[in-house]
Amino acid sequence: MHYSRLFVAIAAMSALALAASASVAQCNPTCQGDFNSDQQVTVDEILVAVNNAMGNCGGSAEQRGCLASGGSVSTTLCCSSAPDFPDMCEIGACGCAPMFSRNVPTCDCGLGRCFSRAQLACVP
Repeated sequence: MHYSRLFVAIAAMSALALAASASVAQCNPTCQGDFNSDQQVTVDEILVAVNNAMGNCGGSAEQRGCLASGGSVSTTLCCSSAPDFPDMCEIGACGCAPMFSRNVPTCDCGLGRCFSRAQLACVP
């Protein structure tokens, strides 16, 4: 049963990847494959989309807040103890040596803004 859901999700992402080069995906912002609207679907975006298809497409509150406030979902090497979507307005969550780090989903808010976990949004 899990294999059939995974196959459907992979097939859908493949179709989206082909369509993304021609135009921006016309989907709900929390469920689209091209999360940063650069007209390319990257492996990390496919993984997020597959996870959405396997579970709740709305994503986590942090992911929804990131996208709703103009951020884009990416991955960053952060401390092993850092949660998904760490507070990027504070120093330290992503400052560990590589041997004590792991890739975690983060919110890229662009120049002059950071993701506040308390506000679930990109802030100045």
